[in-house]
Amino acid sequence: MISESQVQSFLDQFHTKMKIFGILYRDDRGKKTAEHPLSYKFK
Repeated sequence: MISESQVQSFLDQFHTKMKIFGILYRDDRGKKTAEHPLSYKFK
């Protein structure tokens, strides 16, 4: 069985990874911004 300290360590690491992921992939642009010039449109 897993110990409480292992669970706490996992949760601390997970929280850190989620903060990094949120910074790297955050999109604060509004919905009405210009499209990226390399974006592909389906027709």
